[in-house]
Amino acid sequence: MLYISDLAPQESALCVGDILRTARSANLDFHITGVLLFDGEHFIQYIEGSTAAIRQLMDNIRRDARHEQVQVLVDEPLQQIRRFADWRMGYVDCEDTDFHTRLQQAAAGQILQQFEQDIRHCKLL
Repeated sequence: MLYISDLAPQESALCVGDILRTARSANLDFHITGVLLFDGEHFIQYIEGSTAAIRQLMDNIRRDARHEQVQVLVDEPLQQIRRFADWRMGYVDCEDTDFHTRLQQAAAGQILQQFEQDIRHCKLL
């Protein structure tokens, strides 16, 4: 699943550290892998795992006051090979504030390819 959301206006970008700590711990328990990108205003997250685990995680994200305007761009069954199998939750720091716009404007079948292409130009932390 790939979703985007906005950082809530009352929140500081410093909350990303807390999000990563929580995600890395919980994702290990629920066998979820993926990557989180934050550009200072928007979250873009690609997550892989069982349908039940992903649904529960998305429910949690939608209830999380740090996220606003949660929009799912890709919702597909897990493939045989995970794209980010070694990352309980990778983090990509990106100053490109047009990243989320390109994803929103990409054709439905091209969103994941656009995502993978764009993260190559960002710094993995």
